[in-house]
Amino acid sequence: MILDPLVLRLRMRRIDLLPHQDTRRVQCENYRVRQLSDFAFGPRCARKLASGLFFGILAATIGGGSPSSAADDTGLSGGALVTVARATNACFSDMVRVTGFVVARREAVVSPDSEGSQVTDVLVREGDTVTLNQELARLTPSPGSKSGSVLRAPAAGLVTEVRTAVGAPASPQAGPMFRIAVNGEVELDAEVPSIHLLKLNPGASARISREDGPDLIGRIRLVSPEIDRKTQMGHVRLSLSEDPTLRIGMFARASIDARRSCGVAIPRSAIDHLTVQVINGDVVETRRVRIGLTSDAAVEILEGLKVGEIVVADAGTSLHDGDRVKTIFPDDLDRSRAR
Repeated sequence: MILDPLVLRLRMRRIDLLPHQDTRRVQCENYRVRQLSDFAFGPRCARKLASGLFFGILAATIGGGSPSSAADDTGLSGGALVTVARATNACFSDMVRVTGFVVARREAVVSPDSEGSQVTDVLVREGDTVTLNQELARLTPSPGSKSGSVLRAPAAGLVTEVRTAVGAPASPQAGPMFRIAVNGEVELDAEVPSIHLLKLNPGASARISREDGPDLIGRIRLVSPEIDRKTQMGHVRLSLSEDPTLRIGMFARASIDARRSCGVAIPRSAIDHLTVQVINGDVVETRRVRIGLTSDAAVEILEGLKVGEIVVADAGTSLHDGDRVKTIFPDDLDRSRAR
């Protein structure tokens, strides 16, 4: 029988102090002892305390103890009182979080064909929308040519870069003078660790967040087949919904829904080394399960448990197969405490 609480009133004329204390003797009357670690005592006091504990427990056993102590020990009359949870249906997502930069989905570049000319006019600026064959710049005649030339847009789209100015030399060796995002389409080029890259497939949905605007919805358009040997990083391209505030080179984060699954769910705290403790009537049964996806609070059970079955909510309890218990759900426990 467990005393609730174990409080013994002992009358001792003297307590022998331990060697690490001084050798004087003290008087103690009506000392209330709640646990043996409350004070250090010598051999004679220990014998008296043990005697008091024995007769106190014997008296409590014969007298039946208090009603509250009996309930605490047995969880009322049918076994220990344990908190339980019911297996439910829930959906889980395997989220892969990545970072990247906004880039043109397809890019057209414009450069002069020959050496020796100079720029006389620049007709567009970064951010301008251009049409197919629209004039971008005019050049002076190159050596051996009688007339100047004109650089035109090879595709309709958004001018994302202008790398020239009036009076600047025009050379094909200097790199593109204009860059155009074809049809104005942009997307997110994101880096992904190789361990997660194999989970991703074209069409998977994603939520893209940025610091200076609302979240956007996107989808994986392309998963790169190549992984960098040194960094072990791969790339994915995420198509973005149209937004005029998006700019080439803008940094963004994305949460990709790599996999989604719906099934039986229980609290994560109910799992212990791939086993759960199921309550059949009022008897504990330890059962092995196969788990799937997880969330912050729950875990998906693929095999070994059905919706509606009741499990012990805390896998750290010292229950065993065949133990009889009384069950209580967390909501009921909260209501009883509130009362």
